[in-house]
Parts: sequence; structure tokens; C-alpha cells
Amino acid sequence: MNDMTDANDTRSKIQVKHDYYRQPKYSTVERFISYQHQIVTLRDAGVKNILLVGPGDGLVPYYLKEVLGINVTICDIDPDLKPDIVADVRNMPCEDESFDAVAVFEVLEHLPFEDFPVALKELSRISKGKVFISLPYRNVAFEVLIKFPYIRTLLKRPWIHFIIKKPIKFLGFEFSQQHYWEIDTVTTKKVVEGVVSKFFNITKRRHVVFDPYRYFIDLEKKPNVENEFAEEYYNDFLRNNPEDYKTARWFSSKPREFDYHQTKKVIERALRGVQARQTLEIGPGDAVWTDLIIPHTEKITLLDQSEEMLKRAKKRFPENNKISYVHSDIERFSSDAKFDLICGIRCFEYFEDKPAVVKKFYDLLNDGGKLVIVTKNPEHSRTKETQKKDLHKGQISKEEMISLLKQTGFKVETNLSAVSRIKTKYALGRTVSKLLHNIHVATNGVITLPFINNAFTESYIYVARKK
Repeated sequence: MNDMTDANDTRSKIQVKHDYYRQPKYSTVERFISYQHQIVTLRDAGVKNILLVGPGDGLVPYYLKEVLGINVTICDIDPDLKPDIVADVRNMPCEDESFDAVAVFEVLEHLPFEDFPVALKELSRISKGKVFISLPYRNVAFEVLIKFPYIRTLLKRPWIHFIIKKPIKFLGFEFSQQHYWEIDTVTTKKVVEGVVSKFFNITKRRHVVFDPYRYFIDLEKKPNVENEFAEEYYNDFLRNNPEDYKTARWFSSKPREFDYHQTKKVIERALRGVQARQTLEIGPGDAVWTDLIIPHTEKITLLDQSEEMLKRAKKRFPENNKISYVHSDIERFSSDAKFDLICGIRCFEYFEDKPAVVKKFYDLLNDGGKLVIVTKNPEHSRTKETQKKDLHKGQISKEEMISLLKQTGFKVETNLSAVSRIKTKYALGRTVSKLLHNIHVATNGVITLPFINNAFTESYIYVARKK
């Protein structure tokens, strides 16, 4: 492939010259097996308009177009390959949802791994739904293939295939200098698929027959979690539910009340000793957490995109001149004044462009200003249940969140479980969970249950300071 960024230079450069594809060593049996797999994958996808990124020697797009009659647009960074679009996969000059499907075979490993999510987000943007990728998987394998007469009729498949594989760990081994990373070298399959799952649902995964080095993943893009969706959801919910939202959301059951008190505990800890002149609270809802913030600030601005939520908040604080209300979302919000404290409690998962939002937080803070965020954990044991709801699909892992804060320029001071629970519908579960959480918070996260805590953490709190 042909995309690469120098580790010390963000400008793209051609990594594989076009004459590389003409060398005898390029046309291997394994590569042609991979070609057949690429063709069959796209043939059976049921789409007529495909963007193919990284055409290589051109055999696959030729077959798709000339033999199968599929409309294929070719994209590559190298103009010598005469692609339809000359571009970097991380920054495509294409309209949103321009193609029925996007195929990126043996390409993404040519980018630094930190650019992997950047490329995936771009692929999600320009595809209407389907994306197909393949990646190198560094392993050794033992394969058995059985084929006999009538197998197609009996089993509706050309052969029976068995594979036993394991990661390869040869001392001093170095993979192609054209690659920044491969699965099980530099990173792992679990990490790769975890990153992929932020943007897509994985519908199919497999190794190529007789070439298990190539790992194919079929993807279906997730619906975007847009601000407008959250705004519409909460406005409709509140119009149809006249009762007090705080009571309905946090005190309608013992487990919900348990979650509320755990969250309250970590917020109070995060605000200990804070005295701000100007504070911005993002997504305050009906001001359920605002009363915890008010003692720590002279003035506070409540910013919410739900007009109904702000109406409820005003009723909670009918005559408080410390509070001002702004009906907007964070991306459109602007302020001449800067803030000493910004709080976003259980709303960060609603934001689609999270790097842009964190950058906005950074720009709105005074130097030394504090950021407090509580947001859901996608690795919680019940995450599949919560992520069935479109409203909560935008969850971000602890590692990604800390990395995002640091990359923006924040110093992360604290990261604790905000809600940590085990079977809290039972009194014993609440007692055990409370004890473990109290110890975790009291020791500032030093004492926790390794390998277990993350699975039972429903949400995390992040406290960061602008340097």
C-alpha cells in the first residue's frame, strides 16, 4: 500500500513506489488467494458503488469493474497509480456517505497505530453503511482442507477447513519495514477490534484459507450519536413525563439511588478545595448535580441543548442570581469570558466529535482551570445492554479518554470509578459494592481489584487541569 506518515512529520508520503507491484516477489500464491477473497467479499456484499482504497497492482478493481460490472472508484496517495482520487485515507475529499461500501485491504498497517482510529472514523463518514478491511496477523498456523465429490451439494460449501494458529514470537524477528504494526506484533487482536468497535459493528471476521496471515473483518457502521438526537430525546421524554426528573431517574429504585450516591461522592471529592469565580456546567439536565457545584463558585453558567431540561433547572433554582442559563450545545457555544471550572456529568458520551469538544473545553478554561467529567464506560459488563440504545453508543474507554485529555494539553490529576457495582439489586451486592468503592475512592484509586474493577465500573470520573 501507499499511505504513510513519518513519525516526526504529519505530512503524508508515498511509501510503496508503483514499480514495486511489478516485481516477481509481489505476485505470490498467497497474494492471489487474498485477491480471490477480496473479490468474493465485495461481490457478495450486494452493493453497486464501492470505494477501493489502495488498489495495489490493479487486478482486484479490474475484475470488479470489467468482469462483475461493479462501479468501483479507486483512491490512493500515489498519483503514478492513476487513481480516481488522490488522497490520504485519513483525510478523504469525499462527501458524507458518498459510497455504498468502502474497501481497505492491506492498507491500515501502513499508518502509525495512533492514526488507526482517525482512518476508521473517516471510513465511517464516507460509507453509507458497509466497510471491509483486512490486516496482517502475525501468527503460525497448521491448516487442513478436506474436499470430496458432492461436498458443494451436501454442505453448500467448497471444502471443510480446519486451522490451528498461535501468535508468532521469534526472538529478533522484524516484520516488513513498510508496516508500522501488525496484529500480535505491536498490538493485539483484542485491542484492534476494540478500536474498530467504537465506529462499527463487526459482522464477520475470518482468516484467508491457506493464508492466515491476512485477517478480514466485515463492518457495519454504527449510527452517529448526534447532539440533535439527545436534544430531541430528552425534550420528548420530559414533555411526556411531568414528574420530577431527578426523582424518576435517580430515586425510583434502590440500584439507581445507589448509583446516585456513588456519583455524588466522587464529584464532592473532585471539587474539594475548589473555589472558582466562573464555572460552566455542560449538560446539567434539570440541575441534578448543580447543587453540588454551587458552593464552589461565585457564578455558574448552565449550558444545555434541551430547552425542557433548562426549564426544569430554573424551577429548581427559581431566584438564584449566581446562575445563568444558555440554550445551546457545546460546539456552537461561545463566551468572551473564560472559566475556572468546567463540569460535564454523564453527558460526554452524547458528543460525536469528542476531540473537538475536549479542545473546546481547553480553550474555554483559564490557565490552571479544572475540568471534571463523568462518563460511561463501554467495557462495563452490561455495556452491550446499554449500547443497544442509540443515546449511549458514544461511550469512550478509560485509556482513550486519558489519551485524549493528554493529547489536548491537559494534565490528568484523578481517574476513579464513579459508579462501581456488583449485583446492586440485592442488599448484599450494594453493601459489597459500597465497601469496595469507598476503599477505592479513599485511596485515590491505589486500592482496586485488578482485571475486575473495569468490568464492574459503569462510569468513570476524570479530573484534569489546563497546564
